[in-house]
This record gives sequence, C-alpha cells and structure tokens, in this order.
Amino acid sequence: IDSLPLWLKPEQVAKHLQVSPQTIYNMVHNKQIPHRWLGGRIRIPRSALEEGSDCFDATRTRTTRDGENDRG
Repeated sequence: IDSLPLWLKPEQVAKHLQVSPQTIYNMVHNKQIPHRWLGGRIRIPRSALEEGSDCFDATRTRTTRDGENDRG
C-alpha cells in the first residue's frame, strides 16, 4: 500500500479491492467511504485502504429488493 499515491482514483481503489468501479462510486454517493473532490474529480485517501479501516465493510453488504441489508 505504501507504493500507492496518497490520493487514489476510484478505479484504482476498485482494482486494489477487486470490486467494480461502480461499487466504489456507489460507496462515494452513499458516503460510505472517505473521499474528496480535487480538481472536479473524486479522490480517495490511501489511508482508507489500510488494515483496520472499516469503511469497506459496505462492500460486503447487499441490499435486497425490499431495501433491507443482507450481510454476505
């Protein structure tokens, strides 16, 4: 992780976590991941990827059709 830039593009985070970029954009939209707008673009701090960061627990949560969360 130390070799990554301090601020990452959503696509970089998605690749690192092996999820789709849309998952990361959804997390940004739902304020489930720390982020900043820099120069009109979304950037996510490298610290969000560090061990112990619980912001990515949401990648394991699915929403069912009735809107209830289902831990997967």
